[in-house]
Amino acid sequence: MAATLVIRDLSESAAPWALDIHLPEGDGPFPLLVWIHGGGWHSGTRDIDFAEPYLRSGFALASIGYRLTSGGSCFPAPIEDCVAAVAWLQQNAARWNIDCARLGVFGHSAGGHLASLVALASVGATPFTRPGLRPFSRVLVWSGPLNLAREAGGWPRSTFAWNPDDAYCRTFFPGGAYDEEFAAWASPSSYLSPAMPPTLVIHGRDDSLVPWEQARDFAGNLRALGVDASFELIPGAGHDIISEERHRQAREFFSPLNPEAAPAA
Repeated sequence: MAATLVIRDLSESAAPWALDIHLPEGDGPFPLLVWIHGGGWHSGTRDIDFAEPYLRSGFALASIGYRLTSGGSCFPAPIEDCVAAVAWLQQNAARWNIDCARLGVFGHSAGGHLASLVALASVGATPFTRPGLRPFSRVLVWSGPLNLAREAGGWPRSTFAWNPDDAYCRTFFPGGAYDEEFAAWASPSSYLSPAMPPTLVIHGRDDSLVPWEQARDFAGNLRALGVDASFELIPGAGHDIISEERHRQAREFFSPLNPEAAPAA
């Protein structure tokens, strides 16, 4: 039985994105979970320190590094990179014996925003899709900004609230300032589809950066379309809800992709 393996810095020739793949022991085929990091689209890294429990559960993990707005690439550069990376992964999955019929995607904060957009793109529901992109099987969003409209649920009380003096706002929008039409165009909530795979949205009740109400509404509106979508509000939790318990919950949520694995621990 082969040992776990990490393959770093994978990319297409001259592509602005890169990814790392973490492979479990065994010969596969493996279900794949795609991780998209947060950081306000402005910062963050694809480096992860939580792979081992997922690998023990039989999952392969891919972590995407995308263009950051701090480097001069405003939106939609981050989602273009994520979609391109996923398409490349799917096209090359046989190299690592990855089963493209068992794909999950998850992310935190800006990564949750991008994860939901990638999933919607995979079912052809957004302008960011690519020919041949295969649909995901499950989507998990932690603390995600899913409706960027400044007046959407909870945003008026946010400490962020698309403040024009904030670097995240200035670098996200092409004109350097909040734009209502662009915010709607960049929002996962604008592209809801009954083809969206089962989705779990988790948010902290005391998140002062990204309000929980707009995340609740996202899940509720998916349910209204017949999607298997759930929302969980964590009392007393802020924006950074990532923990061992959240990762255990994630492995449990993704477990239908790998039913022969041991229960999440």
